[in-house]
Amino acid sequence: MTEQIRLKDLEPAKELTVTRLETLKVISDALRSRILDLLRAEAQTVKQLSATLHMPPKKLYYHVNLMEQHGLIRVVSTRIVSGIIEKQYRATAYLFWFDKEVFASSTPEKNSLPPGIALLFENTKIQLEQSVEDHLLDLAEDAPIQRRLFSAWSMARMTPEQLAVFDQRMTALLEEFFEVEQTPAPVNAQAYRLFLTLFPVRRHPEVQSHDNEVQE
Repeated sequence: MTEQIRLKDLEPAKELTVTRLETLKVISDALRSRILDLLRAEAQTVKQLSATLHMPPKKLYYHVNLMEQHGLIRVVSTRIVSGIIEKQYRATAYLFWFDKEVFASSTPEKNSLPPGIALLFENTKIQLEQSVEDHLLDLAEDAPIQRRLFSAWSMARMTPEQLAVFDQRMTALLEEFFEVEQTPAPVNAQAYRLFLTLFPVRRHPEVQSHDNEVQE
């Protein structure tokens, strides 16, 4: 006996907003992130996932059940195989957005990052690694622009006035990115993740001493 599902019911939603920190924690796991990618592409059983991931089905059931509980995947069909119910799963959405409240409502320990922010960094690391594994991201310096990693790790000393100008220009650039985000994408468009941080850091005493000498 096989449960019949209409084709449109098999297709993930275009996007889904994550509003709970617990769900963000579920996604911020390398294995579950990989499972989610596979189930975005097509419906699969745990046995099929097992073959692709080279892992015993028993080790996957926990992760699959957890993802289903948090609404990241869903059962799209079932059938009886040798007296056992076999389920096919599919991702509930192609793209998951994280509501700002997920980060604002999380309570950090004293003198530490809020859990939601820490998970955001971890999730970005997982996605970077997955993009390299899927050959979407090329880390070579001469990689084509569509596969290149744009990143910078630097530090600049700015006055409050300089920071205000920089913030205004960066905000305008982000608004341009968000406008593109809201525009219907062509069929051949590639998804790109933007992760940007800017935060104050303590200056090394030697640097501060050097600055004082320059001012004198």
